[in-house]
Amino acid sequence: MDVQQNHDRIKVFSDGSRNADGAGSGGIVRVFDETTAWSGVRLGDRYQVTVLETELAGILLALHVINRLRTIDEATIYCNSQLAIACVEGVAHGAPKALLKPILLIMRTIRARTDCLRLDLKWCPAHCGVRGNFLAEQEAIAATRGKTYRPDLVPRALANYKPSIGRHLVKLLTKEDSKLVFEQP
Repeated sequence: MDVQQNHDRIKVFSDGSRNADGAGSGGIVRVFDETTAWSGVRLGDRYQVTVLETELAGILLALHVINRLRTIDEATIYCNSQLAIACVEGVAHGAPKALLKPILLIMRTIRARTDCLRLDLKWCPAHCGVRGNFLAEQEAIAATRGKTYRPDLVPRALANYKPSIGRHLVKLLTKEDSKLVFEQP
């Protein structure tokens, strides 16, 4: 698996969660495979936010924490949502601009830093035994339950985030997403 074979100094894992407690995102920074920082944010109630929004918020958290590091060198962000990655890369559509714009802006900012040799966004399958992925999931779940984090570890775009669609549409989109996932061969 790519995560175990990747020898970047900085690996950041992001995840989103949507459950009965609400919707939230978490991010874990691991430097030389030791957890050095973590953050999370509660985005709202379960039917106010889509799963895609939680995953994108996780990516934004990860980028925010990376940008706060003194030196970056090579960093990889791992996300278990292929759709979120595709939206960031411009391959898929449907991502709220309120999340996508700050993600792209901070990516450009990080890549422009002289100490950043490489910044990658890669997919990591969920529930596959990767410690960072597991820890990011736990932070996302804690965020849905209302755990609070230091304000400097939460980007302003997430602290002030307002879901762009109503509860009814979120329910409908969640049903459609489930159909698409389970209908795939």
